Amino acid sequence: MGSVSEYAVVGLSRRVDSEYLDMIGPVKVIGCPATGLDHIDLAECGRRGIKVLSLRDTDVLPRITATAEHTVGLILSLVRKIPVAANHVRGGGWDRTQFMGRELSEMVVGIIGYGRIGSMVSEMLAPFIRGQGAIEATSTRLGGNGDFPEPAGIFSLSELDIVTMHVDLNDTSRGMCNAAFFAAMKPGAYFVNTSRGQVVDEAALLASLRSGHLAGAALDVVCGEYDGINQELLAYANEHPDRLIITPHIGGYAKEAIELAEAAIEKRIQEELRVCDTCGKPATTVVRDAVESEPNNGYRRTFCPCPHLRYGCADHPVYPRIFERG
Repeated sequence: MGSVSEYAVVGLSRRVDSEYLDMIGPVKVIGCPATGLDHIDLAECGRRGIKVLSLRDTDVLPRITATAEHTVGLILSLVRKIPVAANHVRGGGWDRTQFMGRELSEMVVGIIGYGRIGSMVSEMLAPFIRGQGAIEATSTRLGGNGDFPEPAGIFSLSELDIVTMHVDLNDTSRGMCNAAFFAAMKPGAYFVNTSRGQVVDEAALLASLRSGHLAGAALDVVCGEYDGINQELLAYANEHPDRLIITPHIGGYAKEAIELAEAAIEKRIQEELRVCDTCGKPATTVVRDAVESEPNNGYRRTFCPCPHLRYGCADHPVYPRIFERG
C-alpha cells in the first residue's frame, strides 16, 4: 500500500464500506487486484470522490489461469469423490468400494458464461472428453423469475451431466440459478460455481441436493462471504461431504496469479495518479531528477536519483535536472 493520501490496494477478503474508508482516511484511488467489485461499496466511494480500479480489460488477464484450474479441480473432486476418499484414509480406512466415481471423459459438461474463465475451462477440459462426452457453452445471461440460460448447442440443460457457472454478477445474473433452473437440470447431474455466490439461490440448491435430484455440488463462492455464510449450507456440507464441497473463494488465490494481479493493479494505479504537476491533466512526461551524492572535490562525481518523480504534459513539459552539492 502506498501513501494513505494517494491510494489503497484491497483484495477480495476485505469489504470496502464506509467504516473501512473512515479507517484508512482520504485516498484518491482504490485498486482491486481482481475483476469483480461486489465487495466494494462503489456508491460510497463515488460520494467521497474515490476512483475504483480493477483488472477488468487489462492485458494481464489471459495469463491468469488459477480460477479455471480450480474449477477443473472441483469437477474432478466431485465426480471422483477425492476429498472424502482422502479423509477416509486419514481416518485409518482403506475401502475403495465406498467411493465409486464417474468418468469425466463420458460426461457432457455445460459451461454457462463463456468469457475469459469459461473459455479457459473449456480448453482445459477438452483433453478429458472422449466417447460420448462433450462440452457445451453459452454466453447467455438471463436470470430471475424462472428464467435461466440454455446452452447454445445441441444439448439442453436437462442433458448436461455437469453445469459450471462463469457469469459476471449483475442485475440479470443475480439469483439466476433458482428452483426452476435446478429442476430443469438432469437428474444425477453435478453443479459447480466459481463465479459469485449471489448467482445461486442457495435454498433452491439445498432443496435439490436433499431431494437427490442433484448428485452433488461444488462451490468456491457463497452468499454472505462478508456477513456470515448460510449455516444450513455449511451443515449440509459437513453431513454430506461427498455431495457438497465448499472452498473459501480460493479460485484465484495462487502464488503466480496473485503476483501478476498485484503488479498489474499497481501499474494501473500509478498510471491513474500520473497527472501533470502544473495543470492536473494526464501526464505524458515523467522524469526523476538527480542530486550529486558528494561535493565536487576533484574526483569522479557521483549522483543519486531524487526520491520523487515530476510529471508534465504536452503543454507543460518537464526535463531532468541535476542538483550539485558544494
